[in-house]
Amino acid sequence: MAMYALTETSVKNLTDQQRVIVEKLGEALNATHAGLQEQFKRMQMVHDEQGGHIERFVNERLTQALQEVQRERKECKLATSSQAEGIQRRLQKVTTKVDGGLEQIKRQIQQLVESKLDASQKQLCLGQETSEPVQQQVQAASEGVATAIKSSLEKDLQRACETIRHELLQTVNRAEEPLRESARALVLEIAANTERQLEARIQKAIANKQSELNLEVQRQADATSSLREQVRKQVFASTSKASKHVSKAMLRSKRR
Repeated sequence: MAMYALTETSVKNLTDQQRVIVEKLGEALNATHAGLQEQFKRMQMVHDEQGGHIERFVNERLTQALQEVQRERKECKLATSSQAEGIQRRLQKVTTKVDGGLEQIKRQIQQLVESKLDASQKQLCLGQETSEPVQQQVQAASEGVATAIKSSLEKDLQRACETIRHELLQTVNRAEEPLRESARALVLEIAANTERQLEARIQKAIANKQSELNLEVQRQADATSSLREQVRKQVFASTSKASKHVSKAMLRSKRR
């Protein structure tokens, strides 16, 4: 009976010790899990903050690029408008000169015809009734010639205006194209740099977290090994002690 009581006591003590060890191990694991969760939250907060900084930086650079493009485009439009106004003034001057030239041509033709008619009348002794129809025909012909010349000149001027307008549009497009390409290249460069920086930071954070996890796992493994060694020693000591008590009890029984 004493042997069984001693064995039961030893087993109970061993069970209590194992339970205490398991409880300590569970508490350590819970603390480690809570610490890892806290570290993950801090890393997530840092990541969100860095992402906000990057987004603000990209938005600022894009805003600056767009403002620069708009400013350059406004300057191009002002320059184009100024050139167009100058061309319009020149065309107006040309039109005025053409109209004046046509009137002068008409007057010269009229004067030439009148002088010729006067000379003919003196030579042929023609009457007034003969010279008037001739003058009317000459005037109509001169007006027709002037109208034809003016129409031709207006067409030439219109073609010249279209050519100049087309060249101006091409000039503006050529001036704006480098700005658009520059803005596009700047946006792509910012996006690429941001992506590389963000990827590098994420990789660094993952590597740091992996190192921390590996270190924590190693610490837990060392602690578990130490606890297992303690349990093994305690089990061995308890078993040896119980065996000794059993041996002594058996010797006493034999002596009796």
